[in-house]
Amino acid sequence: MSGRERIPLRTNWELDQFVPPGRWYPLLDQAPRELIFPRYWNTARWLYSPEVQEILLDHPDIGLLEVGQTAAEDFQLQVTIAKSAWAGNSGLFWGYQERNDGSGETECEVLAVVAFPGPQGTETWVHFGHFTFTPSALAGRPDINRAMLTSEQVALPPLVDNVLQIHVRRGRMISAEFRGVRLNKIIQDAAAAAVNPVTGASRFGLVGEQGSTVFRDVRFRLENRGARHGQDSQ
Repeated sequence: MSGRERIPLRTNWELDQFVPPGRWYPLLDQAPRELIFPRYWNTARWLYSPEVQEILLDHPDIGLLEVGQTAAEDFQLQVTIAKSAWAGNSGLFWGYQERNDGSGETECEVLAVVAFPGPQGTETWVHFGHFTFTPSALAGRPDINRAMLTSEQVALPPLVDNVLQIHVRRGRMISAEFRGVRLNKIIQDAAAAAVNPVTGASRFGLVGEQGSTVFRDVRFRLENRGARHGQDSQ
């Protein structure tokens, strides 16, 4: 086998093999992959625009699109969110993997900006939760158990340039920011939440629900190449 054949392909699915530590790596050089995307809704759609590296996700129910995989113990994710109107849920998921109890269920963590009508107008919150997905007879739409762990209200954002960022270390979210502001309550509550940390290789990506969202500048940052599950940091 030649040296060229031994070099792993540069795809989002094997990020730990080639992403340089300490630098943001863009994830929309290739199209995402559907993890959960019910097709019985005629209006459900997602569009990938490689020229501008954007994804439009529009779903009256829920859609999860994978943009990468990692087994790293220390990494960050970042996405810029744009909306035509603030409604529904838009954000990041990570730690998506099958449970090891033989149930066939999958689970992940979700951090999403949630908007809904309130007594004084539109309210926006950031919610952090643990989702468990149980297979069902509906194609692409498992039953979802949402363990909402904490939330924090934020000022109504503009329609563009809304950056959501997380930092995960040893399977737990240790930092989260929205529009450059640290979400202190969410971080404190997440540290106290009784949720098993994510271990081993898992998937991450974008979640959109009950509305239309444009995602761009989706990026991954590997903090330490030696810090992977089951390995000692170098």
